[in-house]
Amino acid sequence: MKKRLESSKEDRSKNNRKIVKNNATKPVEDKKEETSFDDDADPNQGFSTWLRSEDGVEMMRLFVMANSLLVVVTMAWPSMQQTFSIIRDMIMGEDE
Repeated sequence: MKKRLESSKEDRSKNNRKIVKNNATKPVEDKKEETSFDDDADPNQGFSTWLRSEDGVEMMRLFVMANSLLVVVTMAWPSMQQTFSIIRDMIMGEDE
């Protein structure tokens, strides 16, 4: 029994040993180029130019209105359906 305890202590000591990694190399810092997000620094190109044009503003307004209508109808549909059924039941009478 004593031998079994000694072997279990050895097993525990083997399992509890920590492996120390010696990292001799230091991480190299990457040189990052600074980019300017200021609109005045670079001329507008591509999508941002179109979006600021007359056509882009009109299309954005149309998108916002259509998206708002879609969200309202989607979120309010169960309430609208319940309201219509209540009004129909009041006018026509309940179906039995």
